[in-house]
Amino acid sequence: MLLSALIHMYANCGELESSEGLFNSMEEKDVVSWTALSSAYMNAGLVEEAERRWRIIGCLNEMQKNGMKPKVTSWNGVISGCVQNGYFENGLNVFNEMLRSYDQPNVVTIVSILPACVDLGDLKIGQAIHAYAIKNEFCECVFVKIKEKTTAVLNEVFAAYVDEHKMDAAHSTLKSMQDYGLKPDEVLLNTLLAGHAKWGKERGL
Repeated sequence: MLLSALIHMYANCGELESSEGLFNSMEEKDVVSWTALSSAYMNAGLVEEAERRWRIIGCLNEMQKNGMKPKVTSWNGVISGCVQNGYFENGLNVFNEMLRSYDQPNVVTIVSILPACVDLGDLKIGQAIHAYAIKNEFCECVFVKIKEKTTAVLNEVFAAYVDEHKMDAAHSTLKSMQDYGLKPDEVLLNTLLAGHAKWGKERGL
């Protein structure tokens, strides 16, 4: 654990070679140390962009080759590293690999991968991630973690809950919107009225 922390420290100070040296000196490398090294590559300012991309992904592959199962934090680090450096397709590929490994994405995963869907214009996978977020009730948490909170984003979260007949969650999202100083617009109000009209009618209200 100490060496992994030192790998992370040197990486944050721009000393990638020191991070690599510590990692290579470790007799037994575990998931924590591999994750620390992948984060080091992600944050390294001295490594060429193209080289950094493959080295980040290479860490994940090496972990699996050595019989270690990456944790969610490991996947998140690699996905975030790819997306933040503009390698959106690679980020989506790693995300798909994560799903094939039967690891469950968390809120951080969703927040990390969404920008890739936006920049690539991949509506299909964007909708799939949206559905996953709804199913696991991540939508509001995702909104909380997004740096730039806008009415448009919250409208999508609100509409997602209404579509899934989760009106209590929709109203909770509306309250969160007001807490963040955002005002409901015509789109949200229409969605709210339509939701109550649809689900209220089914209930015989």
